[in-house]
Amino acid sequence: MKPKQSGFLRALQVANEGLWRGWMVLTAFGRTSEADAAALRGSAHSNHQAGRHAEAIADYGQALELSPDDPFILHNRGLALCEIGRYDEALSDFARSLHLRERLQPDHPDTLSYRGYFYLRMGRYEDALAVYNRALQLRPGDPDTLHVRGLVCRQLQYDEDALADFQRALALRPGDRNLLQATGPAYQQLGRYEEALDCYSRLLETSDDQEILCQRGLLYFEMARYEEAAADYDRAIGMVPDDSRAVHNRGVAHYKLGRYEQAVEDYNRALGLDPDFHLAAANRALAYAHLHRNDEARAELNRVVELSQDDANILYDGACFQCLTGDLQEALIALTAAVKRDNRLLKVAAEDTDLAALRYNPEFRALVGG
Repeated sequence: MKPKQSGFLRALQVANEGLWRGWMVLTAFGRTSEADAAALRGSAHSNHQAGRHAEAIADYGQALELSPDDPFILHNRGLALCEIGRYDEALSDFARSLHLRERLQPDHPDTLSYRGYFYLRMGRYEDALAVYNRALQLRPGDPDTLHVRGLVCRQLQYDEDALADFQRALALRPGDRNLLQATGPAYQQLGRYEEALDCYSRLLETSDDQEILCQRGLLYFEMARYEEAAADYDRAIGMVPDDSRAVHNRGVAHYKLGRYEQAVEDYNRALGLDPDFHLAAANRALAYAHLHRNDEARAELNRVVELSQDDANILYDGACFQCLTGDLQEALIALTAAVKRDNRLLKVAAEDTDLAALRYNPEFRALVGG
């Protein structure tokens, strides 16, 4: 199995850092040479942090020759193996590390947390949740475990439970950046936008974080606060000029504000950074339509729909174009195909001014529930 490297796994690794710290007490078991193994582990850690993953793996391997029963070294080598895509070997190291932990302290909260982590790397989210529930029975109110269990609940779409865990952890660690970064999206997912905005703004008070700026920009879109979204993306692009997603999203903000020429400029720039960014091309086509460049718009949309026939957002853009150019029946067909693939677009369609010509159409109203 090849685990998917995602924002979820990155957040999970950050959340687990507090749990990993407790494992250092076990690293002396089975050592032939404590000093040599410690030196190799230090070298491996430095290489890992610097992105020299092959060198880190080699150092961890030598350390394991001196201390073959060290679960901490096995765990870290597993992380380094993940970084270079050697997932089967990584899972083998995680499994060995778990076995050693369970042999030493079978029902210790740290061991349970590591078993949960192993399940998560395997994609066994319900099993992981059961393990973290048990860990919290043994160590009630532990903020690190609450943080990780909240992330698991988000992955399982138990959104209310996730938020409850993040809130409990934040009550124990007010202002913790990693917890605020997890709590903001949880509020956002539940439509509690002002509370999500408070989390992101608190984070940005202490650090101009490009990722948080982009996340708050997306929140401003959901709140229809497009000027503020554009301002956040301006700041984000100033920090990372070659972020094609941020450039594209600023273009969307310009589009929503009726600044179609500026939208086209940003879509062009995003496509220059990522020529395969098909959604940017589809959105550029809609901006062309508002600028009465319908032939260019139609050619652009036909091209990207052919390349991305199952992409709900691109089909949705096609529906908007058909509506803007007066072909309402084709617009309904494209819109129906789009929402069939992603029913979250129903809410967008109900409020989208590009679909205004359909607003009182009985088929449209039946589709969006209006």
